[in-house]
Amino acid sequence: LDWAKPKRHIQLSPQPFLKSNIRHPDVYDIAIVGGGVTGTAQAYVFTHFIRGVSKVLLLEKNQDVALVNSNTDANAQTAHGGDTETNFSLEKALKMRDAEHLLASFLEKDGDNDGAFRRLWKMAFGVGKDEVHIIKERFKMIRSYYPTLELLDPEGIRRIAPKLLEGRDSGVEVAALYRPNGYSVDYHKVSKRLFGKAMESGKLDSFFKTKTRRIIRKNGLYEIRTNNGVYLARAVSVAA
Repeated sequence: LDWAKPKRHIQLSPQPFLKSNIRHPDVYDIAIVGGGVTGTAQAYVFTHFIRGVSKVLLLEKNQDVALVNSNTDANAQTAHGGDTETNFSLEKALKMRDAEHLLASFLEKDGDNDGAFRRLWKMAFGVGKDEVHIIKERFKMIRSYYPTLELLDPEGIRRIAPKLLEGRDSGVEVAALYRPNGYSVDYHKVSKRLFGKAMESGKLDSFFKTKTRRIIRKNGLYEIRTNNGVYLARAVSVAA
């Protein structure tokens, strides 16, 4: 029974090194989890416009920003302004209008050389008595909030989008809400632009291929536990 005798010297293998056990020393004013258009927009705002914020953290599980819902092929690339979205309440429409104004101001500031956006017209097209009634009532409700919005009759529609009326029964009522100054947006490229502006501030640290596993409150701070270690922050925004 030699195997049962105690050994005088036992060699232990060292504990394997795990990146998830690293505790990063910095304490951030705000940590942002998720690098899509929402997360990069927050990074831009916090690094440029919020007083008292000097250290911002952005954590993204992929190798670049905006590779999931904000990726070029993953959404309709529309900037919603609330004018041609006939299912929005007035309150929601005005919130969307203000958000679109902010986005448009950011986009126009640096121009469209990177293909981040295109200027185009927008239209909500109604066919039949019921839909035409909705279009007309909608126009009455929101026209004072959208100075460039027009209510188009068939002739106006034919002027802008003649294909919509080709082959259509002229006895069926049609009408449309039309705005000439809309935007088509590539949110991946916009996210890259937002991220670049935030990095230029010198206030942002970013870590890619970093998946957040758990967030806990401890000793007055938030511990963000990831596959690449533990990060500390005074506040956390989950934009994933």
